[in-house]
Amino acid sequence: MAKKQKFNIEKSLEDLNQIVKKMEHENGTLENNLKYYEQGINLIKKCQKELEIAKQKVSILNQQSDDEVELKDFE
Repeated sequence: MAKKQKFNIEKSLEDLNQIVKKMEHENGTLENNLKYYEQGINLIKKCQKELEIAKQKVSILNQQSDDEVELKDFE
């Protein structure tokens, strides 16, 4: 069986940046640009999901002993 690869948000953001550059600088067809757009939307959704998971983990880690959750801003 193939091992499931762990999602890499940094790689996904770099891929998204490359897609944007292609759309801005290539004189592509509508079909190609729609393909790039679809790829970009899928990457954005995955990144948003991963960020939400990270936010939940931070909330859990900052949980105080009386079970009150304390959210802290990142600096």
